[in-house]
Amino acid sequence: MKDKPSSDIAVFVLSGESMKPLMKTGDVFMASKVFPEKLKYGDIVVFEKNGKLVSHSIIKVKREGTDIKVLTKGLNRNEDDGWTDGDVLKFEVEALKKGKHFLGLNRTKKTFYCALAPLRKKIRNCLFEFSVKISPLFRFMMKKGLIKVKKIMSQDEELVVLWDRSVLKRRGDNREIHPFFRKGAVKEEDLMESAEKQGKTGNVYMNPDLVFRIEGDEGLVYNVKTGDFRIINETGCAILKLANGNFDKKGIIDLILEEYESKDQEEMMVKEVGEFIDDLSKRDIIRLID
Repeated sequence: MKDKPSSDIAVFVLSGESMKPLMKTGDVFMASKVFPEKLKYGDIVVFEKNGKLVSHSIIKVKREGTDIKVLTKGLNRNEDDGWTDGDVLKFEVEALKKGKHFLGLNRTKKTFYCALAPLRKKIRNCLFEFSVKISPLFRFMMKKGLIKVKKIMSQDEELVVLWDRSVLKRRGDNREIHPFFRKGAVKEEDLMESAEKQGKTGNVYMNPDLVFRIEGDEGLVYNVKTGDFRIINETGCAILKLANGNFDKKGIIDLILEEYESKDQEEMMVKEVGEFIDDLSKRDIIRLID
């Protein structure tokens, strides 16, 4: 998130999807100097976390004498940020730019979106499960020619499109398949080779029975054989995106650490990511190539 600071007012450009649907990447918003004693549920505050500015909604306020702490969370996130001291907060979001003008975000609107977030997530998860379960029907209809895909070129990418939605994206030797159609929605020659074949012994790959989709800052994982359904946090998503058979455990940890500029957090991140990889392995979400 980039800003133009002043003493009491700042204009920010949002980066990230953690505040969808209220705010999304590229949105410009105005924030004013924060007064912690006036903060309530639903207010959106700007503060620093791991060396980066974050703008998230308040889901709880705790007052102990003159000390004030807030618990924040992105509307599109599954986990909260933990408690933050009031004196660490920098700004409170007041308005969102629409066209050439800034439109105020009143307390009612901010509270509504904050309260709606858990329900929206439940609905989205239900739709995901339903979509996964009916994807074999789509594949059958495509095989019988009842539904046809088309191939189009978009800049340097070739897209296989079903109903105006890409189910396969190819750029050079890289292929990305929409998770719902992972097992045969497109022609056999278009499918990615198994990580078990292309990787080295000890490298990490994702269980081929899984369907994996990223939603905002979290991931949804569904095992098509067992029916097991899980929600994976941001760290888990970062690991699964690299679990393609090309990296071992240490390689994945090193790549994830490159995204974090704060050196004082490095030791903690090494431990956290390492434990997460072990946990994903125990749950048979990722595997090691023999």
